[in-house]
Amino acid sequence: MVLALLESLDRDRSWADTPALDTLEARLRRDPGGEWPGDLGMLIVARLSRQRGDYERALAAARSITGMNFVNLFVYRVAYLKEEGDLAAIVGDTVGAIKAYRHYLTLRTDPDSGAVAEEVAEVRTALARLVGGGG
Repeated sequence: MVLALLESLDRDRSWADTPALDTLEARLRRDPGGEWPGDLGMLIVARLSRQRGDYERALAAARSITGMNFVNLFVYRVAYLKEEGDLAAIVGDTVGAIKAYRHYLTLRTDPDSGAVAEEVAEVRTALARLVGGGG
């Protein structure tokens, strides 16, 4: 369900322009265990901020994930790590991107074929580019 929601956010860019994003983020920071579990909510804030082109905000949201909620479930943890790695790379935090990508690859050691395998290959390529670039 969560991954489907994130995919729909990627397809429907209108969500990124709503002032509701500011309200959601403020509520999550004020009450992280409220009606929206904080980790899931902050991943949504990260994705929507990324769509807006506000990469610093997106990375801050991704890094604020505490690991106390859904993030402890494997499938969600890897999504958070990939998002953090992507955002860190975008803002020029090579060390942070490498750390997130390596953690992601530690968890995704033997993916099945299909979308997961493609994502793992994408992360490996991004990591190689960062490490080869002097990170």
